[in-house]
Order: sequence, then C-alpha cells, then structure tokens
Amino acid sequence: MNRKHVIKICVLVLAIVTGIVIFSVSFAAYTKSSRAKRVVAPISDTGMLFSSNYLSLHTQGVINKRTLYTSTTTSVSSHISVCNYAQKNRTKVYDSDIVYNLSCKLVVVEGNEMRDATSSDVASGLEVTISINDTTVTLNNSNLSGSINNNRLSHINASMDVFNVAFSESFTDRTNPCLYINATPVGSYSGIQALDGVFSPKTAVNSNAQRWNGHFNDEGAISETGEPLPTAYDGFNYVINGSGAGTATLKWKTSAVVPNMTFTLGKTITVDGEFSKVTFNVDSNEIDTYEIQFFKVYETTDSFESWDIVNEYVEFIFEAN
Repeated sequence: MNRKHVIKICVLVLAIVTGIVIFSVSFAAYTKSSRAKRVVAPISDTGMLFSSNYLSLHTQGVINKRTLYTSTTTSVSSHISVCNYAQKNRTKVYDSDIVYNLSCKLVVVEGNEMRDATSSDVASGLEVTISINDTTVTLNNSNLSGSINNNRLSHINASMDVFNVAFSESFTDRTNPCLYINATPVGSYSGIQALDGVFSPKTAVNSNAQRWNGHFNDEGAISETGEPLPTAYDGFNYVINGSGAGTATLKWKTSAVVPNMTFTLGKTITVDGEFSKVTFNVDSNEIDTYEIQFFKVYETTDSFESWDIVNEYVEFIFEAN
C-alpha cells in the first residue's frame, strides 16, 4: 500500500469518526431538548409583559373583584404593583419603555353590574388613598375619582411600580362603595393592554376567611380522569394560594421529589422523618399566589403511578395569625 492510499484511508476514517461525533452530539442535544420539553408542563411563567400582583387584564363586562383581608378592625392597607414583565417571570421584559396612567375611582358593585359612586353612596369618614413616591390621590365623598399619570417602566431591566393603597378603618366590612383601579398604557404598544381591579377591605374573623391551600396544578391532577398520569412527567407544578396572613409549612418526601431552588432560596430546610420542610410567612396583601415546581429525585424508587400517590409526597399546612 503506497503512501497516497494510506493518507486517503486516514482521511476517510477521520471523516467517519468526526461524523459519528457530530451525530452523537446532535442526537444528545436533541434528546436533551426533547426531555426538557416534557419535564414540567408550562404554568403562567409566560404572559403579557404588562402585569400586576392584583390587577388583571381588563375585559369589558367582567369585574375583577378582590378582597383585601385584615385580622384586626384597624384600617387596611396593601401594595399594588405594575410591572413590565409577566408575573413570576422577571427574565423577559417589554422591549421598550411603557408609559401608563393609573386611574382610580369609587364605585358601587351590585351583582355583575358596576357603576360610578355618587357622593350619597359614600358616607362621611370613608376615605381611601393611593400613593407612590411623593404623589397621593385621596378619594372620599367630595372627591370620587383621581389619577396618577405618566408613570414610566424602563425597558433597561425588570421594572416595577408599587402603589400603596390605604382604606380608612370605617371602610372595612362594607359591601359598597369599592375602589376601582385601572392601569392603561399611553400610546400604542404591541401585545399589551389595560389592567384593572375592584377592591374592598374585609376583616378575617375566622379560619375560613384566612385560608391558604396547596395543590398540584398539572392537567392530570385537576382532571376528572386523572390523565395524563404523573409518569408522563419528570416534574410537576404546585400552586399555593389563599387569603389572609399566617405561617405556612411546605413538606415533601425527600426520597421522591425536590422543589426548585428558586423557591427554597433563602429559606431554612429542615428534616421531619421521611420529609423535608420549609416554614415561611404568607400575607395575601403582599403575595397571594406561589408557583413551585417539584422534580422527581434522580433514580428514585418511589412510585408515580397515580396522582393519589403523588399527592401524598407533598403536604401544605397553614396556621392563621
């Protein structure tokens, strides 16, 4: 065999090996990508890049009624945010500054109907303030509406404006009037629309008024058929939500599942028999929903044959203040 033939054979072998390596890498990348797609079904980590902790997408004829709870008879205050990203996903922001007006007014809600309040609807002493930085709007029976205009959310990073809303003590536990708030972009923006909400304060006098719950939120977990089965996923969505304030404890079977680090970051994890747990404070005036992902422990021997079994792997406990 002459030298030219040896060189040709070497080149051919090298090409075959290179092809195998490229194919292997490509296949591995493909299978990894496919696996990632089925790890956890998506849950509200995407959405409109103009959002709020309490305000929802404005829909004609729909009243987004929210109750702000307090465990005492004192005045009620809360924080309402307006952001340039979808709730629970700060990594993607709107690609330009958002300028918006925040308008507010006192309204009367009767069933599914809402109308502007008149002075006769607002008893003396009823007052609510909406403020941010050095700007405050005060609503009462002589001033039924107002606005805070030209607020700007910078696209340079994840931006959030926080408005403080404070009701006078006499407002608590009244059916009407209520506070209506609307956040409307100024100008033309693609993919974002106005947000709004209707608010009233209420005293949480029993455990039913102050209640938090946790549950798996995947399609199979909430469907009547229980399908798809949990074996179809490598991980699961778990939602904690409620009203009132208190102490929450989240427990999970250590050998079966593990929560995402984003949720446990900064919290102390302790051991309780077969379970790990974290304890944290909850207050619906600040945050009323937590979205968590649980992943199967690598090479676990625990069964995932049904949602009844998986439900036993995670426990949520709430104690009202």
